[in-house]
Amino acid sequence: MFKKLVRAFKRPRDPAGYVYYAKLVAPQGVFYKIGFTKKKTLVERFAFGGFGDEKLLQKQILFTFHSRGWDAEQDLLDHFGRLRAFGKYSNKPDQPLPGRGQSELFFVDVLGLDSDLYGLSARDREQIHSQAAEVASGCLLAAVLAPFTMILAVFFALATVVSLFQENKRPITVPRRPRHPEKIQQILDDLAAESSNCTLQRTASGSR
Repeated sequence: MFKKLVRAFKRPRDPAGYVYYAKLVAPQGVFYKIGFTKKKTLVERFAFGGFGDEKLLQKQILFTFHSRGWDAEQDLLDHFGRLRAFGKYSNKPDQPLPGRGQSELFFVDVLGLDSDLYGLSARDREQIHSQAAEVASGCLLAAVLAPFTMILAVFFALATVVSLFQENKRPITVPRRPRHPEKIQQILDDLAAESSNCTLQRTASGSR
């Protein structure tokens, strides 16, 4: 109840605006940020105040206008609150965006919208196939040697496992997109639909 009262008090008279989700790269590491702004572009929002925050932007993942944008942002932040990088009221001067949205930073892709994380490059696939071939050949060799000497078989099996952790041959794991509760997924779907509508409108107006 108290949380609802605080939120109602903070709610702007006009909640319409842009909801955004961005990937940032700072000296301290990679971060994802959920936010809301009245600015027309993400660069304009991060450049506000002259702190040079726009230099941290690596990728704009989502930037879409919504009639209840502030509410959508708050719903997302409330849901993912426990995953915040620095806490809800953080203001650490040695970390990114102190006093300028630091509490909206996350270490991981909480929305699951960074498509770069969920696909494999040709190099990744080649490395996986190579590792699989190494494992298969090592197991086959161990099987052949087993009748003659158990010690030698174990040696080759261990060598195969160790080889997977050598430089440039670390096992590749592809992260899975997070699955969200229906309410959160609906917000993301609504934002995606709004983004598509804006793109179509810009395309139509540009073709006139």
